[in-house]
Amino acid sequence: MVKCQLQCQSGKVFQVEIPIIQKSVIIKNMIEDLGIGKDETIEVEEEIIPLPNLSEACMAKMIEWCTNHKDDPIPPSLAEGEEDLAMFNDEISEQDQEFLKMEDSTLFDLILAANYLDIKGLLDLTTTHVAHLIVEARTPEAIRKRFNIKNDLTPEDLKKIEKEAQTWLDSDSDDEGKSGDKKDSKPGPSGAESGEPRPGTSREEPMSPGGPGEEEEILMGAVGGHD
Repeated sequence: MVKCQLQCQSGKVFQVEIPIIQKSVIIKNMIEDLGIGKDETIEVEEEIIPLPNLSEACMAKMIEWCTNHKDDPIPPSLAEGEEDLAMFNDEISEQDQEFLKMEDSTLFDLILAANYLDIKGLLDLTTTHVAHLIVEARTPEAIRKRFNIKNDLTPEDLKKIEKEAQTWLDSDSDDEGKSGDKKDSKPGPSGAESGEPRPGTSREEPMSPGGPGEEEEILMGAVGGHD
């Protein structure tokens, strides 16, 4: 089997069988563009593909995963919103659990590499693992401790976050109450007596506090920033 050569950040060169490393869409396209692997009489191609963003540890783990999953089919594409749900529900095989035993720094480098090199299966695995770690930690304090995140929030920041969170919760409760009132109400007279707008007019719905993405900002704020 013809091998290609990949060079990491430190200059070290890794030799990998072409079908294995083609789990990466980016590397596969580079191999095709360079015409690498067409001559099957060659054991190792002379052309070196530089990957300066990958450390030695990250390159080794990336190649290890591609080798373990060389025969896996391409993961199906999920609809918008389903990926986040699948991230928390997906089970991790024993082989992958063993693979994931690495330093956090290497794990996060691997996530970046999988995204950069378009290795969907590896990206799904590593992000699912991080999601599971967050769920297991449960509280903001435990999450900060698990990922060595410094809490740089001031007491004023915490009070602001608590106030915004309470506003959002109150708004959510009010919406549920209004929904219940609508279900219990009986049909009344139509037209002006019922308060319905006349034809050609409209009634504006009250806006709930906060805009899209506010929940995410609150959660991120509760955890605090990185070093």
